[in-house]
Amino acid sequence: MRDEAKRLRARAEAHGQDHVFRWWRTLSQAGRRRLLAQVRAIGFELLDALIERHVARAGAGPRLGKLMPAEPVPLTASVRGLPVRKTAWSMSRMSFRIPRNWPSRCPMQA
Repeated sequence: MRDEAKRLRARAEAHGQDHVFRWWRTLSQAGRRRLLAQVRAIGFELLDALIERHVARAGAGPRLGKLMPAEPVPLTASVRGLPVRKTAWSMSRMSFRIPRNWPSRCPMQA
């Protein structure tokens, strides 16, 4: 797994997406395997083309410079006394109108 992780990290870095490995050291082995599977599935060439077409050349708005990933929100924080992960899960269900037959239990609670 170590060689594949290095290869995928180098590939992500070559496309300006090395931030996806920002929390690598904090992940469990299972988490690292899941991240590598997700990175393996990314079409970086397509992503580059989409960024170039819809962001870099858009020209409709102000130039923002280099795009940076958003800062993470710690899961230990709370909103109105509710744990953030439960609040985020319920907000995402409302925002994306998840069908009723989807699991009602937050997968992050597992």
